Amino acid sequence: MSIDSAESMFEDFRLKVFTELAAQGSFTATARKLGISQPAVSQNIAEIENNYGIRLFDRSRKSVELTREGKVFLSYAKNILDRYAELDTIFRNFDKISKVQNIRISVSSDAMAEVSAILLPYLNAICPGICVHIVADSAADADLVVSGRGRLRQASASEAFAAHPLWPLLRDFLRPED
Repeated sequence: MSIDSAESMFEDFRLKVFTELAAQGSFTATARKLGISQPAVSQNIAEIENNYGIRLFDRSRKSVELTREGKVFLSYAKNILDRYAELDTIFRNFDKISKVQNIRISVSSDAMAEVSAILLPYLNAICPGICVHIVADSAADADLVVSGRGRLRQASASEAFAAHPLWPLLRDFLRPED
């Protein structure tokens, strides 16, 4: 899930400031976008840098660019913010999600191993007791269609399932890497 999606109840605001500064490349633009002062942006970044003893950005009068450490930190920060958003989605919709009893998944042959190893444990974690019906290739009555080789990265939902609270979690779980 992207950071621009619904605000999470739990979130380290410093990570949000960091990721926004990485995206904007400007302390002023970041402050404007987040509705805080420029010194607040600087303070949040300084707290992270001081905590880890690293420099996240190379700063000049005209630009702000991620350092090597900053690029690595960005990957982790996005992942953490995505997990916060996922947590928020699951528990804001927990009653609806936990009542899911059945799901029909159409799986291409090249994605079958990964569906078994990756997607099914994920579904069991967020919907304990769910009964997953796997059918080969594109079944017209499937809730979810998964295909792709190497990573579970291609999925589509039936029109009815696209409105279900479980779909955003699966869509984001199956999304292409940034």
